[in-house]
Amino acid sequence: MIQLCLWFLGLFLFMEEARTAKENTDPIMVMGILGESAILPAEIPLGKKLVNINWSSRTPVAVVQPDPGTSFKLIITHQNYVGRLNVISLNYDLKISPLKMEDAGSYRADINVQADTTSTMTITKNYLLHVYSKTIVVD
Repeated sequence: MIQLCLWFLGLFLFMEEARTAKENTDPIMVMGILGESAILPAEIPLGKKLVNINWSSRTPVAVVQPDPGTSFKLIITHQNYVGRLNVISLNYDLKISPLKMEDAGSYRADINVQADTTSTMTITKNYLLHVYSKTIVVD
């Protein structure tokens, strides 16, 4: 009976460790300057094939889908970001430029990767974007 309890405890700890590895609850701090750019790093795990990334803030922002080869499709889902989003190919980081003050806040990336030949896995990353304005100090 004790062996069975220890087996279930070990299974629970393994599942909890696997769950926390897939979700980053501490936000990645990103800083940008008003009118310039900020990059939200996707950090796709090595050896994993990307299925898509769903970027969101207070509302959905964009979806990134890889195309065959090294290209990708960027679908902007929020009007405020039209003409201001780019994806850095090869690593799928999201670049926002030029930054507006209203871009500041929380962002989330739901990164869907091929877990094996028959299933996918979602890795969630959280970001906190700070946008600062330049101040010129005159002596």
